[in-house]
Amino acid sequence: MTKIKDFFQQIGSLAVTILIILVIIFIIFNIYKSIMRNHQINEQISSLETEIEEIKKKNNYLENLIIYYNTDTFRELELRRKLGMKKVDERVVIIPENKSSNGKNELGLPTYEDKKEERQDPNYLKWWRYITGK
Repeated sequence: MTKIKDFFQQIGSLAVTILIILVIIFIIFNIYKSIMRNHQINEQISSLETEIEEIKKKNNYLENLIIYYNTDTFRELELRRKLGMKKVDERVVIIPENKSSNGKNELGLPTYEDKKEERQDPNYLKWWRYITGK
């Protein structure tokens, strides 16, 4: 009888040891899962904070652009550029271009005659030259 009792005590203590080991493994596994999930969440938070900063910078730039577009200076520049308007007391002077030997003015830009020749080409040729780079 004592042999049977000893056998069950050994099995019982082995079962308790295995159970304790399984519980420890289960706890370690859950801790590892929690750490990994926490790490992933922190990475998402970090990327979202970076995205928020970029959006704030873009928003700030757009707000400044709106403020600039509402200024009188911008309106005056657009009136001059797009509509060719001038101020009341302002005089407009046209300066003739000096034609150099290479067909470009002193700033290195094509002269009016070069632009005039370019305008005489049909539109499809201009596009073809633009696309092919010729």
